[in-house]
Amino acid sequence: MRDRGLIGDDGWLSEPGGAVKQRVEALTDDLAAKPYESLEPDELEELMTALEPLAARLLAAQDS
Repeated sequence: MRDRGLIGDDGWLSEPGGAVKQRVEALTDDLAAKPYESLEPDELEELMTALEPLAARLLAAQDS
């Protein structure tokens, strides 16, 4: 990664590395949204309701 200029001498992302990271993040967000876009509003609501308890447990475990 350093030889490609993505990581700086300080071990953190360089400016080009940060740009690559932003492109990857945008692409993964776009790809992750596709399945949800095919759901009807009531189906999406049902899914969100079903996942709320799991999300709450994951957040609680993260805070522990």
